[in-house]
Amino acid sequence: MARWPGSLVRPLRSGLSIARGSIGGSSGGGGGDSGGGDSDSGSGDAPVALVLTHALGFSKECWAPVLEDLAPLLTRRVEWVALDFSGHGASTSSPPTGRWDEYHVAEAREVLQSELRAVAPASRTVGVGHSMGGAVLAALELRQPGSLARVAAIEPPIFPAAVGRLARLLTSAGLNPLANAAAQRRRAWPSAAAAREHFGSRMAAGWDSRSLDAFLGGALRDAPGGGVELCCDPATEARCLGLPLVASEVAAGYDGGAAVTLVTCSASRFSPLLLPGSGPAAYSLVAQTLRAGVVRLPGASHHLVVQEQPALVARLVADEVAAIV
Repeated sequence: MARWPGSLVRPLRSGLSIARGSIGGSSGGGGGDSGGGDSDSGSGDAPVALVLTHALGFSKECWAPVLEDLAPLLTRRVEWVALDFSGHGASTSSPPTGRWDEYHVAEAREVLQSELRAVAPASRTVGVGHSMGGAVLAALELRQPGSLARVAAIEPPIFPAAVGRLARLLTSAGLNPLANAAAQRRRAWPSAAAAREHFGSRMAAGWDSRSLDAFLGGALRDAPGGGVELCCDPATEARCLGLPLVASEVAAGYDGGAAVTLVTCSASRFSPLLLPGSGPAAYSLVAQTLRAGVVRLPGASHHLVVQEQPALVARLVADEVAAIV
């Protein structure tokens, strides 16, 4: 299941691309087409809706290995949808030049309304997002509490005020290390095999093999002049990395009620300044501002845990689904 069956994928009118299916319960654990019909039931057998959002530069396909490992863990049916944000994967819509959190939040809201509200109410809808995708879902719920019953944001780029604002200042001066590295990122390869060799020996060296297949199948496309290229323009990635979110701004006007959990890898150093050991400590501060919970994933030390340890992430998703009454 590292590549979506074609029957699961379709475009929306807005140009976004989604994959949608059903696993667990009466669906038999597969990734087949989703159905409805149980959304008004109040029993424990009623389906849970799940929206999955990807990290910057990735695509909806990154969740295929996680869903594969999730299926045998479920005791109830889950109707899931994964989307490609604008500028990513198979989405044909171009990202606006404004703040990435605002337009991606609107895209996630569109998918929830068009795809999952007929399946399950917000009270039975779970959101799980990785990095940028986690920040998007957390921001959606904090700005409109009740949009989701639970949100698990895996190492979202939401930081304490001092760190986030310093990163923005460095960006304005052209000195943000992450943004500058992204702007110089290679975009094209002469063949799919060359791209596989490039990523397999570098970024994906420690990944689950299914995750590399999923990345190559969703985050790359045929290039106009031959070969393959990244779907996400490095300039888009650099612009997003240069604008990390500040926790106090994300939570502005929020008065409580959201069930948001910040998920951090046990020894992560993820931050816009690449400060060693800063991940868990920073998220503890962010959680206080957002009034969110914090979960450390034991044995997961790298920010790309979705790609490296999909089975571990599947257990996290299963726990979020099980928490829905």
